[in-house]
Amino acid sequence: MIPAIIRAYRHAYPNVQLDLREGNAAELTEWIEDGKVNIGFLRSPVSQPRGICFQHLLDEEMLLIVPVGHALLPKKMTGEMPVLSIKSLAQEQFILVRRHGAPGMYSNLIDACEHAGFTPRITLEVERMLTNISLVAAGVGISVVPASMKNFHRDSVVYCRMRDAKPALVAPITLVSRESGGLPVERNFLELAKKIQKEYKKC
Repeated sequence: MIPAIIRAYRHAYPNVQLDLREGNAAELTEWIEDGKVNIGFLRSPVSQPRGICFQHLLDEEMLLIVPVGHALLPKKMTGEMPVLSIKSLAQEQFILVRRHGAPGMYSNLIDACEHAGFTPRITLEVERMLTNISLVAAGVGISVVPASMKNFHRDSVVYCRMRDAKPALVAPITLVSRESGGLPVERNFLELAKKIQKEYKKC
């Protein structure tokens, strides 16, 4: 969804220069609060300061990723995505994004594991999702990522759906802006994002 929103905005307003920055949820929220950034996309808010608006756009399915050839995978792989029970992960070593970077996804996974009867063995915490996937590819452990990342390292990792996860593991996409509405270029971006959100919900 995010690339679609940015692409549509660039097409509709070609004279507006977009300056794109990367940061975690805490950084993006702080930058918007301080007026350093106009609009941000993040997963779950880590704080909700006054004057800042958080609009939930979409929930992505969280997928389990394991190295190619992992013992939990079916011996004969078909073209369909494997489905693994969360209970089967009790003895695995997890690589997770640090708690301050993705608090909701991190804590929900721990809750789901504990509901399944075990506490996950966290062997490593990293800053970025792509680092996560690279370490799984290297055989360091297993992890979970949003479904939109399922095309990375397809030659060395396998993406799997999870069965019996309670709570359900999802990765929200949240649009962050100032409640004041800001400049016309900001309002145009927000209106376009809402329009594209409705199109995605119909799919």
